Amino acid sequence: PWATPGQKGYLDGRQESDYYAVFAQGIWNFTDDFSVTTGVRWQQEEKDMDIDQSVNDPGFSVISALLSPVAIGWVGGSDDRDSDEITWSISPQYNINDDTMVYATASHGWKSGGFDIGFGAGAADDREFDDEKLMHYELGLKSEFWDGRARMSASAFYTDIDDYQDPLFVGGQFVIRSVDSASLKGVELDSTVLLTDKLTADFAISYVDFEYDDYENGACWPGGAGCDLSGENPLNAPKLKANIGLRYQDDISWGSYYLSGNVAYTDDYRTTQAESPSNLDQDAFYWLTLRAGTTWDQFELVAWIDNATDEEVVSFAAPLSLLGELGGNNSYQTFLRAPRSYGLTFRVNY
Repeated sequence: PWATPGQKGYLDGRQESDYYAVFAQGIWNFTDDFSVTTGVRWQQEEKDMDIDQSVNDPGFSVISALLSPVAIGWVGGSDDRDSDEITWSISPQYNINDDTMVYATASHGWKSGGFDIGFGAGAADDREFDDEKLMHYELGLKSEFWDGRARMSASAFYTDIDDYQDPLFVGGQFVIRSVDSASLKGVELDSTVLLTDKLTADFAISYVDFEYDDYENGACWPGGAGCDLSGENPLNAPKLKANIGLRYQDDISWGSYYLSGNVAYTDDYRTTQAESPSNLDQDAFYWLTLRAGTTWDQFELVAWIDNATDEEVVSFAAPLSLLGELGGNNSYQTFLRAPRSYGLTFRVNY
């Protein structure tokens, strides 16, 4: 049913954007230990889009249903949108002593809306998605200790998002769906420690909960009606991530050499829309990276291995059939991160 003999479909989707902004930032040092950094930006974005779709043979098929003016009574269309916003941030900072500071941040962010310009029967004025707006709040601490041999930073944050622009791969193309409201909250901790004059360790861990609060029109399969994803997590949004690394560096007769390794842990996460088999979820995994290099003068030679244990990791998955559940085909295609990779890299730094 995909196409009649010799039938071809054509899509020409274009979008142009003009962006203007005026911004300023200032730091007020009220005392030697207390300061406030503020910023404000006015921005405007104008977008124009045009879509032309056609088939060389109007005979009915999946191709003509998606692209043919005979099937949908529409050849193409154009639309435009203008939007502007004032974004801002304020961040007070207090130095407890010479080695430790605390800070707080409140900020308002914005991302302009736009249009989905891929194939499909949607009219031009049905392809628009809204501006994304957010409020972000954060508390944090940065410190040095152990006679300056160790550094640590920690933060807790909360972000409230209206009309979150959710990028999805549906029906063979990427689309944007607007989520009425979403929220992100979490904590992060990272540290770097000089264990000896030659050995450095770094460590980081984060717990982040990213959730759709109100999302009743999710895209669960191509061609299907919207589904309620409220309370679900977006794709590729693990809650727990951590990594630890070691680096040993020493001088030699012609320059220096180093050996390093890093292992990163990623919690399990969803790889596709909610109404799908649970076996499509990506299990928790470890990602091992190894490096051995030498430097001299302005040159560097590095031997490296990424994903040393050859983990098979799915970034995201999508229905294999354009018709999805409506066509009775529940197969999925998966997009993988790179397998074990290794090589040599030579750099010249001028």
